[in-house]
Amino acid sequence: MQSQEIQQAAALQNTGRVSEALAIYRRLLKKQKRNADLLIRASLAALNLEEYDEAKSYGLRVLKLHPKAAVAHNVIGIVEKFSGRPNVALKRFDKAIALAPDDAQSRLNTAEILNELNRSSEAIHHLEEAIRLAPHMAMAHFMLGHALQARGDFPAAILKYREAISIEPHNGEFWKALAYANGTDLEKDMEPMRSAAKAQIGMPREKAKVLFAQFATLERAKAYERAFAALDEANTLYRSSFSYDVSNDEKFMAQLAKTFSHDLLERHAETFLSYEKDMGVPIFIVGMPRSGTTLVEQLIGNHPKVTQCGELRLLNSAVTKVRSHHDSANASTWKRQDVQRVGADYANGLHERDVQGEYFTDKMPHNFLYLGLIRMAFPKARIIHCRRNPIDVCLGIYRQILGGSHHYAYDQRTLVRYYHAYERLMAHWQRVMGGRILDVHYEDVVEQPEKEARRMLSFCELPWAQECLDLQANTNAVFTASSAQVRQGIHKRYLNRWKRYEPYIETIIQGLA
Repeated sequence: MQSQEIQQAAALQNTGRVSEALAIYRRLLKKQKRNADLLIRASLAALNLEEYDEAKSYGLRVLKLHPKAAVAHNVIGIVEKFSGRPNVALKRFDKAIALAPDDAQSRLNTAEILNELNRSSEAIHHLEEAIRLAPHMAMAHFMLGHALQARGDFPAAILKYREAISIEPHNGEFWKALAYANGTDLEKDMEPMRSAAKAQIGMPREKAKVLFAQFATLERAKAYERAFAALDEANTLYRSSFSYDVSNDEKFMAQLAKTFSHDLLERHAETFLSYEKDMGVPIFIVGMPRSGTTLVEQLIGNHPKVTQCGELRLLNSAVTKVRSHHDSANASTWKRQDVQRVGADYANGLHERDVQGEYFTDKMPHNFLYLGLIRMAFPKARIIHCRRNPIDVCLGIYRQILGGSHHYAYDQRTLVRYYHAYERLMAHWQRVMGGRILDVHYEDVVEQPEKEARRMLSFCELPWAQECLDLQANTNAVFTASSAQVRQGIHKRYLNRWKRYEPYIETIIQGLA
């Protein structure tokens, strides 16, 4: 009977009904506390549902029974990764590889962490080893393609994406990656993509990914009407897969503006905080997605005194820990030690990633939410706010799957409302923080890159360095949606890109007027 229940749970798990499967595993584990197979299944289900503490507890129980169970180390390593402890996670994955050197999944897990730590060459080595161990493992080919693309090797990346698709021809993520790397062909690939879309029965997100791929393919062929029809359907499908009310974000941002007054910021501001002595000067690059944050980071990151760190999740993670003990927005309830705890957690995260240098960049765009906190916790920080034509920004967001918490992105009206809330909050930060924020416009950067680069470096109190303008010499991996564009150097091709879709985005145009 119990064997039948395990089979039932496994079937549920394989068809995406993971919460039902986990409920069965939990019930069975009450009677079979030392069943390692059940514990492993439960840990993987809990991991899938982002129940990280539960997943880790099952993994630790497995290791008590079987200390050489590589899968348990993998589970715990993934939990550590999402808990913001990449080096601890890496040790777990290294242990898994030592215990099971022929396990390709451990190599994939290791590569993912190494990419996060900006050690992409090592990541590529592990991915190549995974393919050697499991040549028919589609995800290994896909991840290698992703890593190669981040390094700027698009021809090799495209070949890997195509290998992944040859193994799993209906995988929406693979098609989307290939298309956004400019690797699809209208005549050769549209029919296979239609077949892939039809195969996604009951999986709106996967079908949406294929439609995003069709959009990118049609756009390159300048079939703009058909392209936007695919894009609109893709966004509608993706939006149907989750519940979201933009008014919650509007209220949250309004509360932030109400709470972080000029008086509060001055009262909490410190001249010296102990955790700052061991860290460089942070350069926070913020703004809406698709506003030019990657380009700005590439310019500044080329400076010999600056370490380029990309989109760090450290600040949001540190804030979330403190918010769990307080009203989610009302920071007036915070005490001095709460602000210092955020700063210390952030500094510890930098140490965990071995961030060196006099200056470093953090280009997580949505850190615009936390500028008041940055002012209090990091008095030395520089803040660069990236701006761009609002219509180009909103269309740029609408044409991507941003993932994460960007739930506002998949409906034109919702997107406009979120953009206005962002503008109101940024206007507040400018009022209460004065000259501590530098506005940089994307259009100015591409028109006069040296002038704008000099202005940014001067704001950061950095001397001029000619190499800042040589973007193609920047070998740092870029994993954002701008990875393709930034490798093309500084150009003006994407100015007023929205005009080709003007008839189809009236909601955005009128909403932003």
